[in-house]
Formats: sequence, structure tokens, C-alpha cells
Amino acid sequence: MLELAEQLRREGQFAEARARFEHALDALLAFDRASAAQATARPRADARDGLGRALANLGELEAALAQHERARELRVASLGPRDVSIAASDLLAGAALEALQRPREAEAAYRRALTLRMRALADHPDTARAYNSLARALYYQHRFDEALALHQEALRIRRAQLGEQHPDTATSYNNIGAVYRAMGDNERALEQFERALEIRRATVGEQHPYTAISYNNIAELLELEGDELALTRALELHRAALAIRERFFGEQHAETARSDHNLGRLLAALGQREAAREHLRRALETRVTVLGPDHPETRSSRRALAELDGEPSREPTLDPQELTAPEVTSPR
Repeated sequence: MLELAEQLRREGQFAEARARFEHALDALLAFDRASAAQATARPRADARDGLGRALANLGELEAALAQHERARELRVASLGPRDVSIAASDLLAGAALEALQRPREAEAAYRRALTLRMRALADHPDTARAYNSLARALYYQHRFDEALALHQEALRIRRAQLGEQHPDTATSYNNIGAVYRAMGDNERALEQFERALEIRRATVGEQHPYTAISYNNIAELLELEGDELALTRALELHRAALAIRERFFGEQHAETARSDHNLGRLLAALGQREAAREHLRRALETRVTVLGPDHPETRSSRRALAELDGEPSREPTLDPQELTAPEVTSPR
């Protein structure tokens, strides 16, 4: 039951996934009541964490956070405060706090997760994920030197445990590149992004969403160069990323909308207003449908369309998560 719900969530069917997780949780609660036991505490925690992820995908971040906090409580009560599975709930709660722009609280949650995983797992790929998440929280606080050190530690573990040619290793290279970009070192950032792309092409192939992320990040760096050749290449990469996401996710998906938005933004900067409007309109329509009208990414598309038409925007400034940033890796 939980596996199907998670599959639906990964496919971008967030509302259906939410309903499935809620149904699973109700069934587990009913079983416990009928048996006068708490035998399903861990599955209930898993169901709450899954429901929280679906709610976060739908932009219901406070509700998502509440589910992850309740999942953590269940794990502590049933398994004890040192059980390593608690780290998964901490990581998910941290991600919700991060999206709510509460990075200091996210940092505290991530540090709890890292402590648990370091104690239980030491140099394990799951520990690398905790380093990655903590580094993100520091990144959003502009503590770039600290974030860089943590991403480099995650890279060390991944190279040792998974090898150079592994998708998670590529993620670490990508994340180091994102920090270098934030520090203004675009040359080093490009080196890291290109290394991530090289590994992704070799391990997951040309037509994978991870490869689309690399295309997007390299395109954004090329946009900063500003010359005609770089902008033409950036346009090609954004189009390639969009094509991958359309094939993999379909048109009605948040990742596809992100590529439509990025492509529309660049076309607008190049003066191709009608083509820009079409992509920004598609991004907005998809985000309203998939994420809801008040999600930060929906507001970003609404603002971009208003600016294209020369209208003053009432939307807030760009949410940090719209910028190139270290990637979120799935806690487990």
C-alpha cells in the first residue's frame, strides 16, 4: 500500500499519492485499535512521512511538517531515541522547514539526523545524504565555506563507498558546483557541473531527469556570461532539459514546469516575447494545477508573466529555491 503511494508521488501524481497515504494511515490506525496494540508504529511513521512528502509536493508545507514531526514522535516512542530510522523523519522535517524558509530550524533537524547516522553508520551513503542536507541549510544561510566542507565530505564518502561513476557521486559534484557559483567562482562551478554531467551521461543516460538538472545548471552559468554564443548554448540546454522532462514526467509535472519557466525567462531576456509568453504561460498553468495557486513556484511564474507584459508585479521576490542550489536527495 505504501509502495504504491510512493510510486504515485514519484510519478508526480501528488493528490492521488496523498489520498493513498491517508488511506494507508487510516488502515494502520484501525488495525491498532482492533488489536489493542501498537504493532504498526513503524509503518504508521513511514505512512506519515510519505504523506508529508506528498503534502510538501502540493505546497502544503506546514501540514507536511506536522506529519514528519508526528512520524518522529512515533519512531522515538516505539524504537527509542537513538534508533537510526529517526534520521529519515528529521531529514524530511528539515526539508519542510527549509522550504518554509526557516533554515536555522532546518539546520537543527539535519544535525540531529547526521548525529544519528554518524553514530550508527559512520562512512555510509546514508550518512553522506545527511551531510548533503545539512550543507543545504547552511547554503541558504549564506554560510558557504561550511556548506562546501560538508559537500566535500559527502563526496569523499560517496567516492569511497559508491565509486566515481555513480549518480550520487554526480550529485555531490553538482552540489559543490552550486556552492562555488554562490561564492562567485563560476569557473570552478562550471568544472563541477560538467563533471556531474559526464557521470550522469555515463550512469543514467542522456534522457534522465538527473541529466536535465545538469543541463539546467550549466545553462544558468552560460547565461551569466551574456555573449551570443553562450546564450545560444544555454537556450539549447534549456530546451534539452525540457524535452527530457516532458518525456519522463509528462507536461503536467512540476519539473516540466520548471524547465518551461527557465526557458521562458531566457527567451524573454533575448527579446523573443511571444515564445517566452507561451512557455511562461504553460509553466504557470501547470504549477497552478500541480502545486496550487499560492505555491512559491506558482508565484514566480505569475510574476515573470506580469513583468513580460510590463505590469507591476504584486508577487514577492524570488524564492531562494528557484535559484540553482544543492539538490535534495531522498532521505532513507
